[in-house]
Amino acid sequence: MTKATELKNLIFAERIIVKALVKELFKNGYQIQVQEEGEPVTEWTEEPAKVFKEVGACCDTLLACQKDGAEGSFVHLIHNNGNDGLDVISNYSVSLEPVMKPVFNLIERMEAR
Repeated sequence: MTKATELKNLIFAERIIVKALVKELFKNGYQIQVQEEGEPVTEWTEEPAKVFKEVGACCDTLLACQKDGAEGSFVHLIHNNGNDGLDVISNYSVSLEPVMKPVFNLIERMEAR
């Protein structure tokens, strides 16, 4: 497993997007488990620092999400997916659509600049 690189090594736009995403997930009552290469690298957590420590250690990261103990939601991140980092979110569970809306609004504002 690749050593954790933390968010500081991500493209600037990716850092902004990932921070907003994690904030929205926690604000909406989700816990996150960071997974890389199909393996969990964190326990279920509500602590941003634990998530940020592991995101970006590989070329892609899966944020498994659970709310009230119900697992099954996810956000798939692909790092350096394009020159500007705005395409870091590759896929996500439809059940997270309300949580994703503010994040996608942020990305739209960033694209407009």
